[in-house]
Amino acid sequence: MNLPKVIWHRKAEGTICGKTNSSPFYRLAFRVNGCRQMKSFTSRDDAKAEADKKVRALSKGSQGLALTTKEVTAALTNRLCLNLKFLAVPLLGRKILRA
Repeated sequence: MNLPKVIWHRKAEGTICGKTNSSPFYRLAFRVNGCRQMKSFTSRDDAKAEADKKVRALSKGSQGLALTTKEVTAALTNRLCLNLKFLAVPLLGRKILRA
């Protein structure tokens, strides 16, 4: 496989770039919401498999790929807090036992 390799699915596009002296990894680059996202892989096969997944998700209109790991953690924490708040509402009328 010649690098850089462009992976297409409908109008979504991802690019696999090869290893260089400064970066000993294969890099997958794609755009979500106008921002460039990059992932690094040690093997070309892993990069190709992930590129196929990401490009298909992008073509379906997935916006979750635009989130960083910190943003995902914050979103899940907020969702958990909201769920706990709604679960705690029926308990407000009851006395809370404290040790």
